[in-house]
Amino acid sequence: MGTRASAALLLPGLLALLPPAAGCSLFRGAAGGLASGLLQDAGLGFQRERDWDLLREALPGTLGLLEGLHAARPRDARLRSALVKAHAAHGFVVWETLALGDVLRERPSPPALARALRAYARAVEHGLAFLADRGVPREDLLASMRGRGGVPALLGERLDRGDRTDREAVLYLAQAMGGTVRHRRGSPAHLAWLPVAKGLFDWACAGEADPEGGICDIFYGSYEAGIPRMLGGNPEKGRRIFERAIRRHPRNWLARTAFVEHYAVPMGDRGVWEEQKAALEKAVRLFEEDRVWRPGRERDEALRDPDLGAFQAVAVERFRTMRRHERELFR
Repeated sequence: MGTRASAALLLPGLLALLPPAAGCSLFRGAAGGLASGLLQDAGLGFQRERDWDLLREALPGTLGLLEGLHAARPRDARLRSALVKAHAAHGFVVWETLALGDVLRERPSPPALARALRAYARAVEHGLAFLADRGVPREDLLASMRGRGGVPALLGERLDRGDRTDREAVLYLAQAMGGTVRHRRGSPAHLAWLPVAKGLFDWACAGEADPEGGICDIFYGSYEAGIPRMLGGNPEKGRRIFERAIRRHPRNWLARTAFVEHYAVPMGDRGVWEEQKAALEKAVRLFEEDRVWRPGRERDEALRDPDLGAFQAVAVERFRTMRRHERELFR
């Protein structure tokens, strides 16, 4: 983890050592000067973390810190963008991973899924507020679907895709919104926002060969494979997108687990499962061996991209769940 990311993790403890009056004053100053950019950069530290248990334990504290800083400076765009990403990550990395076994087996109302949806709700709330502050109120988002170019054209007029703050806020708002709609497909009110979620992704992903380690390819594969045909989905197109994602991002094992979750399980395709299981078994062995220090051992090629740490950690946890329920999922 870099110096700026490490400093972000130390900030709550440093503030706690200050006298109350000084703490309040400096807290506001830190939020305005150092902390917003520092904490935005700290997200990269979590993205590189390969210990899923540490991610699970650390994210709530990070969220508490971000919310406190945001309360001190509610119009700070970088803090708001970081909150969108952090809440979306909390829902996806932690709670959707814990809910996966129940979701795949279609168990009713998994408690962990309810927590994921709550995290996504916070991400969507912050994301829509971010857009409103940038001159894109929710009414314009919905209205843009009837206009030429849709959501991407609207955002192209009012945001800057080259600005990390704008792009990350939109990308993770889309992820949280899309995740919510996927689990609430029976709700017409939620389905009305599905084109918005896709439009947000279309804007954030345009012109990017490999944004966030492959998150766009994973979304598009999940969208096509997981959305009913009557709503525009196409499972076989989703399969092709997943296969392309695995070729383009071979180190991002989450593409493989998403392929199983959104295509192989719903389609009952044991062939896809067996192929991905073989690759993921090897990945898990490499992953576990790498976590124990051994003198003189070089890190395997598959583990040399630090930005994929959290993706790989989540993929390993999800694959373990799939393997544990294999007989129920592929009878």
